[in-house]
Amino acid sequence: MSASTCTQTWFDLFRANHDPSRTAREADVLTRVLPPPPARILDVWCGYGRHAHLLAEAGYEVLGIDRDDHAVERARALHDHPRATFLVHDMTRIGDLPGPFDGITCMWQSFGYHDDTTNAGILRQMARQLTPGGRIVLDIYNRDFFACRQGGRATTQQGIEIVTRQHLHDDRLIVDLDYRDRDERVSFDWQVFTPKAITRLAATLGLKRALACASFDERQPPSPDPPRMQLVFTGPANP
Repeated sequence: MSASTCTQTWFDLFRANHDPSRTAREADVLTRVLPPPPARILDVWCGYGRHAHLLAEAGYEVLGIDRDDHAVERARALHDHPRATFLVHDMTRIGDLPGPFDGITCMWQSFGYHDDTTNAGILRQMARQLTPGGRIVLDIYNRDFFACRQGGRATTQQGIEIVTRQHLHDDRLIVDLDYRDRDERVSFDWQVFTPKAITRLAATLGLKRALACASFDERQPPSPDPPRMQLVFTGPANP
């Protein structure tokens, strides 16, 4: 199963218009759970670089990667910072990057787009790219949320009507988006995890869970109510 394709419409609607205060709050959490600056951070599927830029401003050395060349060009144009570098690179080849890294982030449900074996391989490459005791932060969907929220709904975003249909098949979440005003349709397919499932997978790779929360609130545990959860894993002290 190949990774889902993000169209320009998807980028315009879902990646280009994040609330800056929300991004700042998320980056603030990252600075608390990652090793302190000037740690070297890899931001996987960085998009337009909104987290990478704030981490660089906080003193981190950040490499942001994305497979989409438009996203990387946009990140470079928006965030000209000496401690932030952006590179077109596929997340399935993290092992090819010049590591190691003190921390690796993968935000906004950017983990899980591939088949189960490839997803596990990506996490394995992340673990191998960590410095001893380094940390991985995954911001991913919680399967429990979608188990009771399947079906279709219509919304409007930036004046565009969007019909969303989603259903679960085992641990796969399939989402179809129909942009009615543009006569455009796109499908996404993720492997989604419960907190226990992603923790079990990480443990097989030598990663220990340090934190599990939701809504970027370290005091709020994952539950079926928020769609996303944030997991922090620590690598072996002596890999």
